[in-house]
Amino acid sequence: AIETLRQAMALGQRFGNHLITLEALAYLTTLLYQQGQLCEAIRMCEQTARRYMDERGQPLPVAGVVYVSRGMLYYEVNDLDSAYHHLTIGISLCLQMGIIHPALLGQYTLAKIYGVRQATEAMWETLGAARQLAARSENQRLIRLVNAVTAELQLREGLIAAAALTLAELPETVKDRSEPENLNLARLL
Repeated sequence: AIETLRQAMALGQRFGNHLITLEALAYLTTLLYQQGQLCEAIRMCEQTARRYMDERGQPLPVAGVVYVSRGMLYYEVNDLDSAYHHLTIGISLCLQMGIIHPALLGQYTLAKIYGVRQATEAMWETLGAARQLAARSENQRLIRLVNAVTAELQLREGLIAAAALTLAELPETVKDRSEPENLNLARLL
């Protein structure tokens, strides 16, 4: 999968298809992180982000995808200031471009940062914005993703009944639920 994504990035670059290049990068960096190559994933994001700047040194709107990826990776290394910086830029750029999935990933990671920083009101506001965005997309997978993160943060806040309510409409079988949904259900039990 990693080699295929590297090839997709190269093809996207060769044909000038920036969205393909950046989407492939986002998936590639996620896989690299999952395989213990976090430094390589961050390095790739940093290099790619430098290629998507305007003449004033500002990120181009299409770079939102890579900024969200950078933010998520920095969150994983507990560099919350860098994560916040990249996520807020990335979310804004993705919304300008109408790229929903990375914007949602950025919003839920940003909500987690607010939770860690005990900025509870900002955390719930960010999740509310993510919920509205997911609902407008009418994509059930994205709606369920936001619900899973909401339940996770509700459990962290000790809001057991609220988390149970958030998770109440999940599919009944384990195989029909996502990993985050199953983890939250296990935490709830």
